[in-house]
Order: sequence, then structure tokens, then C-alpha cells
Amino acid sequence: MKKAITLIIGTATALALASCSSESTSTPTASPTSTVTATTPAAAASSPAPTEDAAQVAAATPITITIGGTTIAATLNDSDAARDFIESMPVTVPSIRNAGIEYFGAVASPLTETGPFYDDVRPGDIVYYAPKDEVALIFKPTSSPGQLTKIGDITSDLNIFDGLPEDADIVYDLG
Repeated sequence: MKKAITLIIGTATALALASCSSESTSTPTASPTSTVTATTPAAAASSPAPTEDAAQVAAATPITITIGGTTIAATLNDSDAARDFIESMPVTVPSIRNAGIEYFGAVASPLTETGPFYDDVRPGDIVYYAPKDEVALIFKPTSSPGQLTKIGDITSDLNIFDGLPEDADIVYDLG
């Protein structure tokens, strides 16, 4: 009798372990109150969980920025200010090249500003400065004042800004 019980326990243990194995090809079943998700290693590798960056990229709107005949690729995010800017396109913004780090110019009407403000400006950022209703293209490292709202990213190589004119009418357009 002892051998029979040991054999039954051993068989049950082996079956339980086999059903937990990642090599199993059986389809799991679910009770009405449980959820079962079957994932193979290959499926997990091919479909990573979405990240915040992926969501931002998915919401990005491609635009073109033209300075002195040079076209630059960029994207605008899904902020209120960026949506207002998109609605004004195509738009020409008379701009000034400031200290070899940025171009900035005033937009015709204020953009909706709901924040959040940030002061961690980086090369490649497109920002809105609400106190002066200005849009700026940052292409070199710099410090920044508060009250900036990031509205997008320059996606072209930032070296494209080398040699562009000091002051220019910058054309922003969907693209």
C-alpha cells in the first residue's frame, strides 16, 4: 500500500511540474473567475510592455522647420501648447539666433499653457516660453529660465544648425 501511495504522489508531482514548465505545449484552462495568460518566451520578447517614451512617440506629430532654405525634421508632443501651435501651421515666425545656442521668436497669439513647466532644457528641445509668447529651438547645451513648456523635439542631426543665418524667418509646417 505504501508503494502505491508513493507512486501516486510521485506521478501527481511529476504531472504538476510538467504543467508549470515553459516547454509545455498544452493550453491552459481558466475557471470563470480567473484569468489565464499564456506567454511564450518568443512572444514576450517581441511585444515588450509599452513605456512612457513609446506613448510619447506614438502621440508625436511630425513637422518640418525651414530656416534659410534648410529643412529640419521635428516632432511636436501632445501638450495643449503644441496642439495650438499645430493649428496655426503653416506659420512663419521671425526669429533671432541667440548666442549660438538657440533660435527664438514670438508667435502671433498665445498658446494654451497648462504646464508642467521645466528647466531641464536640452539640445534638440522645442520649447514655448509663455511670458513672452515665444517658441525656441534649442540646439546647443544651455541653462534655462523657469516657465518653459517642452512642446517637441528636433529629430534631425543638430549639426545642421551650424552655419545657418543669424536672424531668419522660420517656417513651421506639418510634415
